Amino acid sequence: MEAIRAFAGKELNVAVVAEKAQKMMLDFDKEVRHYEVIYSDNG
Repeated sequence: MEAIRAFAGKELNVAVVAEKAQKMMLDFDKEVRHYEVIYSDNG
């Protein structure tokens, strides 16, 4: 979450999309969700 905070700032649920990219898209999500993924290979 520290890396996300360093990139996105204080509002972690607001999507960060470059203005140039926004102009190329018809629509995009304005909010995001962050998940913690846990992987285990116990066979």
